[in-house]
Amino acid sequence: MWAKMKFPEMKVVNYSALPDFNGITFGLGFIKDERSGYVYGYGQKNIPQTIENNVYVARFPINNPNTLWECWDGAAWSRDMSKAAAIGQAAVTPHVSKVNNKYLLLSSALSVACDQGKEIFASVSDKITGPFSARKTIYTIDDTLQGHTPFFYTVVAHPQFNNKKGLLITYCINGYAPCLEACPGGRAQPDYYRPKGIRVPLKMIEQ
Repeated sequence: MWAKMKFPEMKVVNYSALPDFNGITFGLGFIKDERSGYVYGYGQKNIPQTIENNVYVARFPINNPNTLWECWDGAAWSRDMSKAAAIGQAAVTPHVSKVNNKYLLLSSALSVACDQGKEIFASVSDKITGPFSARKTIYTIDDTLQGHTPFFYTVVAHPQFNNKKGLLITYCINGYAPCLEACPGGRAQPDYYRPKGIRVPLKMIEQ
């Protein structure tokens, strides 16, 4: 469902139904393209018996998001979501954004508890419809506590905050359990459950 809210009151005005996406979960990122008059939304669908995800793109008019969305079928735009073609593959928690003249697909290694995945991956494309390149590791989180690494997730790029040091990327850590007690003495440590930020040189993204 779309939820329309009145700002700044933040009150819901109405809800409207989204089309059937044939099992694709959209929301990995939205890119507004004034030149074409569309908003491009990216989605994912799990590859059976793996932790990998195929990535897709669909679009809707900037001035009418309630219309039927069109998916990219590999050659053209179609209103038949069953024809959606994968434009890339990603690991866990994918996110898509536009960085300068490139389209960036981020994802992360599987991590659902301490001492599991630590890598952040990137794939790039020259086109809004892909295809995206093979992913590469651009960062390995360095958070540790007593020799353990945390559960981490939600890798997101923030190109609006680019500076000479590079692209701002955030991720979240969610504690070191079960390797370490979550609330020793009945108290949680807020620094172990928080968003973190890093800067990645743009040349690592654009190559």
